[in-house]
Amino acid sequence: ELEKYCADNDISVRAAIAQGLAESESPAPSLIRLLSKDSSPSVRALAASAFSRSDEARKAIIELSADKDFDVRRLACSTLGKYADDDAVEALIKRLTDECVYVRDAAEDSIVAINPADKFITQIETACLDDGVGRDSAVRIFGLLGKKQFSGKITAILSSSGSEETKVRA
Repeated sequence: ELEKYCADNDISVRAAIAQGLAESESPAPSLIRLLSKDSSPSVRALAASAFSRSDEARKAIIELSADKDFDVRRLACSTLGKYADDDAVEALIKRLTDECVYVRDAAEDSIVAINPADKFITQIETACLDDGVGRDSAVRIFGLLGKKQFSGKITAILSSSGSEETKVRA
């Protein structure tokens, strides 16, 4: 019955439903999906923070991780940290080169929380270590996960990098 209210013209109605989903122990996946398409970034952000174990909800959150609004992407990345499946990790890896540092931070924290399989660590190495933005994320993730096999590369990056952010995040 709430589905009809997800299309209400009043944003406060849609936002209230999204807030309820975000705070719920078991939010309805169909409502997450509906609100993930909302025209308001505030509503999408609240929908992005709703966690449900269903495939439908997980797919909606993955899509929101690539939203045009940085806060929606940030919250989606935080929520994806509760999923330990390959699709979630791959979506998070894509956000390691996001233009917004807050999105990258959320993606990093979620990847560390998941502690993904080695194949994903290799993907992070390939996608990020040679990227000016992604490099900082990779260095932080490898350090937090204790990936000692990257010590030499990280040391080389730190000694050659003029980026204070890289050094601080290491």
